[in-house]
Amino acid sequence: MAKPSPTRAPPSASAYLLTILSMIAAISGCGAGVSAEQETEAAILEDPGAIAYLCGAERVSLLPDGAQAALIRGAARYELAIVRSASGARYADARGTEFWTQRDEAMFTLAGERQPACVRLDRLAGTWTTRIEGAAVSLTFSDQNRLSAYAGCNRMNGSWRMDAGAGVAFGALTATLMQCLDGQNAVEQRLGTLLSQRAFTLRFDGPDRAILEANDGSGAVELARASQPAQ
Repeated sequence: MAKPSPTRAPPSASAYLLTILSMIAAISGCGAGVSAEQETEAAILEDPGAIAYLCGAERVSLLPDGAQAALIRGAARYELAIVRSASGARYADARGTEFWTQRDEAMFTLAGERQPACVRLDRLAGTWTTRIEGAAVSLTFSDQNRLSAYAGCNRMNGSWRMDAGAGVAFGALTATLMQCLDGQNAVEQRLGTLLSQRAFTLRFDGPDRAILEANDGSGAVELARASQPAQ
């Protein structure tokens, strides 16, 4: 007659607790490894002293602190010291990295190699004009990440934000319900389709010109700085 198999004792409460704590630690460790760079970038953006620049299609952040400044580029951090300059603020290190700011622009040299010209990202704030279906349209980007658009009839409102790199993402656009001419309706519909919940890459093309290129390749919006705020 076969002997009955021995019965395994149920794990103790302390064993259950140890297993759960181990799982939590493993999950937490995996998450930190994946998002470390993203967390660093988010912390920089939340720093009230950080100044974000767009250098070509790449975003860098400058954190000035008196006679010194930290320059953040992706996961890299460069500690720079202020040096004499004829104008603006010029920071450099002994390895050939330099960041020279003048008003809303900057020249960036990395290890002796000149990088694309830099423009402060907050320059996007303000009112710009473009043309949609041949009609003039104004777009106002507020410092509080609100977007308002006007094409001659309804007022359109939404949100905007800077994404990683040179990305600009728009939320859904809502509009008032005034009765408009057919042509105006077509312009507004096209504008809503073009921007609502879409992502673009931002490029500055001179002091008062910018281009938003759709990430899905569907087109671009050319912007010109408005001389006066939209009424």
